[in-house]
Amino acid sequence: MDRFILPLASFARVAVLTTCALMLASCLKPDGIHLQQSGTVRGVVVDAITRRPLPGASVYVGSKVFGPTGSDGRFALLLPAGDQTLTVNVIGYKSTSLTVSVEAKQKTPYDIPQPIALTPQQ
Repeated sequence: MDRFILPLASFARVAVLTTCALMLASCLKPDGIHLQQSGTVRGVVVDAITRRPLPGASVYVGSKVFGPTGSDGRFALLLPAGDQTLTVNVIGYKSTSLTVSVEAKQKTPYDIPQPIALTPQQ
């Protein structure tokens, strides 16, 4: 009887590992963006007057928010290939938009050349 328990335990282990691998793979492709058809865009958001980084700024592409900037005002986004319009805003500042071109199968991240400067609201 014991000789049948080991194969069942091994089968369960394989099933659990396969499920974990599939879940991990689905996390690597957010919202169905295939890694070969996307690229990374990086940038930094700053105050237009003081030039200090703005942590917690929201970065949108269309209606989807990609989360807040880090404590240093920096962000990195995995976006589908093509022209993408980024909108950046934070409470107390005027929002701004810019368009970036993301190349398919891009090997290195595209760094936005100038900081994204937000002007304080009056």
